[in-house]
Amino acid sequence: MWNRFRAALEPIAAADRLGAVLLQFPPWLARGEAARRRIAELAARCRPWRVAVELRHASWFDGTAAVETLTFLSEQGLSYVCVDMPQGHSSSVPPILVATAELAVVRFHGHSTAWASGDKQEKFRYAYGEQELRGWAVRLTELGEQSTELHVLMNNCCGDQAQRDAARLAELLPEAAPAVP
Repeated sequence: MWNRFRAALEPIAAADRLGAVLLQFPPWLARGEAARRRIAELAARCRPWRVAVELRHASWFDGTAAVETLTFLSEQGLSYVCVDMPQGHSSSVPPILVATAELAVVRFHGHSTAWASGDKQEKFRYAYGEQELRGWAVRLTELGEQSTELHVLMNNCCGDQAQRDAARLAELLPEAAPAVP
């Protein structure tokens, strides 16, 4: 299966269109040594491509675990995927904006009230408001200063909301950039 996966990505990489391989781990993958070994093993299978890691279990970010998690990703040369998502669920992780590699990645999932109980459309049916996007434009500008490259992915994918929010965010980013003397 890995050979087929890599073969499918080769033409994209050869055309210089592969930003990174996103390894999104399931909500049941709790922090621990076995999980860290698994992440490192899977990332190695994806090399030499850049690898971004999205963790979806709160244990990775409880207390001092956040620093340990981010240090682990940095030591492995893996991009931490910061997420904007509903909080208060077992799959919730806080939106920690930090670059652990040259590539910084942020995924926007929205804040649907149906996150825990809705179907796919209900979970990702969310329109970011103007003030939310303005705040994120400032935070993304700051994150961009920590990294060589910044990728922003909109996953509020019901209808064409992701495209509309991405377009508006792109309009706001120049306004959020600090003035260059």
